[in-house]
Amino acid sequence: MTTIVTVIPTLTGGGAEKVCLRLHEQFLKRGIDHHIVVLCTKGVYDIEKLNNIHMLPFENTKNIDLLGKSKQMVASLERCLKTIEGDSDTRIDALFAHLDEAHWVVRRLPRDIPKRYVVHTSLEGEMTTARRMSWLKHWRLKRKKLSLKDQHVIAVSDELAREYSAAHDWLPLGTVESIHNPIDWEDIQQQAAQSNDAIPDTPYVIHIGRCAKAKRHDVLLAAFKQVRQHRPDVKLVLLTRKDKKLKRLLDRFDAHDDVIVPGFQNNPFPWIKQAQCLALSSDFEGLPNVLVESVVCGTPFVSTRCQCGPTEIAEGILEDWLVPMNDPNALAERLVAMLNEPVTIDYDQWALRDKVTPEYAVNRYLESIQ
Repeated sequence: MTTIVTVIPTLTGGGAEKVCLRLHEQFLKRGIDHHIVVLCTKGVYDIEKLNNIHMLPFENTKNIDLLGKSKQMVASLERCLKTIEGDSDTRIDALFAHLDEAHWVVRRLPRDIPKRYVVHTSLEGEMTTARRMSWLKHWRLKRKKLSLKDQHVIAVSDELAREYSAAHDWLPLGTVESIHNPIDWEDIQQQAAQSNDAIPDTPYVIHIGRCAKAKRHDVLLAAFKQVRQHRPDVKLVLLTRKDKKLKRLLDRFDAHDDVIVPGFQNNPFPWIKQAQCLALSSDFEGLPNVLVESVVCGTPFVSTRCQCGPTEIAEGILEDWLVPMNDPNALAERLVAMLNEPVTIDYDQWALRDKVTPEYAVNRYLESIQ
């Protein structure tokens, strides 16, 4: 039996974590002995309900690039892998590492087996944001990215693969290929059909994503102020944690009465399905899962034309509903247009449809380690 281990930093409910759990389920269905190792105990998922999930005994992955913590985490991961192998003849055949912290640790793991490094976010967007914050953040991020030097990289969109390939002057890679994030179409539609009494009866626009700089909640809230002038009956639902950052933004835009914040949802799909549309206001992405999930739920979206992913996802179905980044006026105009004249998605025209099936993704992941 083939044994594969996926390493991720946390289980906090982000898009990359969700992708790893979907792949985990599909690998197990395929009869592969698949395990997920989480680098710390930080998470929102109930892992007792999941098979083959292992957590290392660290509170978080902060300062993972510092020598002491790096060595501790590498040693802890090696012990975990030996536990997975046990005393039998089981040997781990390959490792998939998702996100920077996992890349850092797996690269330093003294195992001569196939290792694949999965990237989920625009390299250019991340580096630009870090540079704006401080030279130290930029330097540390670049140092983490150099873990990928001469390695085999998997990007979650074609645009992201091209972006990493173009960085060869400072980040030469071994190989780069794109494998789109899988979507279990039938499972999502079944979950979307479930009832949820917390969902409001009033029409609403939905946004899903943590309150981070790249998600540009400021642009979204500024746009929605304008939407409310035309459609005062419509609310904005934010499926995210109501942390201090978000509260400050809601105060700044005087948006508390316009916005509903239900918090993290184990099943967000009924919320997506019953929305009039989904909005994405990001400065950069990788392959935003929420846009794909929205399409599967039959809910059209309005998104910024950011790097990377929205253009690929919209191809054939919603290309006219992409707007410039950092432009609340353009976002508001398209949201109002979609609210006033609902759009029906023609799945037969969706260019990405066959590339996001679980079977296709699992086959491509297995081919990558041959």
